Amino acid sequence: MRYRYAFKQARNLFYQAKSKGYAGQLYHMYKELFSARLRMQTYEISENFIEEFLQTKGFSVDQIIQWRLHFGALAEQAFLPHHVNQKDSKLFNEAVNWIDQLEKVL
Repeated sequence: MRYRYAFKQARNLFYQAKSKGYAGQLYHMYKELFSARLRMQTYEISENFIEEFLQTKGFSVDQIIQWRLHFGALAEQAFLPHHVNQKDSKLFNEAVNWIDQLEKVL
């Protein structure tokens, strides 16, 4: 079931994070999404693993670089002290685009 509803759960987590204005939660959303779709544990999903996976799915070097920047910014939001109420609309807009792109290849 978790595999089947992975993107539905991801979109729900996205909207929860957006309503709270907490972009750091998107980092965990992606980990859960890849974990569910690839049937792996979340601790097995690393930044390098995701990048290698995207390369095998035909993502270009430019797309991988954009992913790295996006995911890195989210990791920073998730693990470094920040203002939880600070909204970062750019990260949320990027996340919507990435979810749509990932849904095509996962």
